[in-house]
Amino acid sequence: QLPIFKCLVDSYPDEAHFRAHLGRFLYKKATTANDYEEAIHEITNAINLGETDFILWHIKGMCNSERIAFFMRSDLSQYDEAEIEEMENIIQELANVANEDFQRSRELNQYNLHSHTAQIQMLIKVISFGKQLSKQTSENFISDKNNKWYENQLNEIFYLLDEAGYIIELSKDLEQSKIINKSKNIVAGCEGQVFNIIGKFTNAVDKFKNLSETAERDMRPYFRKMFVYSTLASKVGYDYTNFKNAWQKL
Repeated sequence: QLPIFKCLVDSYPDEAHFRAHLGRFLYKKATTANDYEEAIHEITNAINLGETDFILWHIKGMCNSERIAFFMRSDLSQYDEAEIEEMENIIQELANVANEDFQRSRELNQYNLHSHTAQIQMLIKVISFGKQLSKQTSENFISDKNNKWYENQLNEIFYLLDEAGYIIELSKDLEQSKIINKSKNIVAGCEGQVFNIIGKFTNAVDKFKNLSETAERDMRPYFRKMFVYSTLASKVGYDYTNFKNAWQKL
């Protein structure tokens, strides 16, 4: 397949989608960091040809997301503390770029719920990996001032979930409703997975309630959200697959 994609790109050098799908093929088959570099090079060239195409930006976001997953699959026992810290920094930088890619895709097509779900799923994995590196409990990890970057990513997840929910509601009167509704279960599943980030609700509810009242003022809205989610988790026995029934139990 690779020779076919390369032949198409050589034959139609100004066709952005051929070049982007070559990049997509490369990152799907990537086994080394250099493979991902080659993939992002092709996708970036595609965007230079068609920067107002939301699909191209989505592909770039997915490529960076796959690069993150590549690093997270590393055997950490083979790295020393300094190397692991460097890897964490690289992952955070890639996540920042991917966030921008997915955001640009949504700016060009606000009904592209795939960019919401892909970004949310990526950030959930990144936060979980950060927690693994920290060796902290979930509720301590996301309330530690030293983990501000991860707190910001969790806030981004909350924002994306709210925005996705609004789009799904709005879609009842839109032609795109059939397409959008395919993402509905994925969004609900993402909401449930946030439970796993928050930690054991028996510890989290009281912790986040207290922080929502005593933390620095600019952090209180964040901890209020955490309090709400941990309370919801407690209502369904920490079973994130049952999230849809949590609100009914309040």
